[in-house]
Amino acid sequence: MLKLIFSDGLRAITPLLWIVFIVNSMALYFLQNWLPILMEGVGINPQSAGIITTMFSVGGVLGGLILCRFVDRHGVLAIISLPAIGCPVVAFLGHGMSEAWLMFAVFATGFCVVGAQYGL
Repeated sequence: MLKLIFSDGLRAITPLLWIVFIVNSMALYFLQNWLPILMEGVGINPQSAGIITTMFSVGGVLGGLILCRFVDRHGVLAIISLPAIGCPVVAFLGHGMSEAWLMFAVFATGFCVVGAQYGL
């Protein structure tokens, strides 16, 4: 069975997929577990932090459902695009954003990170 995933040009792509999957899993678990604490750290009250953090999961479910259609049509290109979009959004989480923009940014982060995990 292992011979199949390393044959016919898959020798390089298989370990790359494993690495991307592991790194994306780490980002997903970090964000899911630490997002409420990060929100409180930027001054959001605990109730709003919980609601904003929920948007991460909501964005992830929608991202996963939508990405699956794009993966069927466009292949790996769809998966590559999400980290390219998600990384800058994650980098700016909490930097002088209103709660509404923060909620949208967390939704977009969930869409990209969890969506990429589904696609992988």
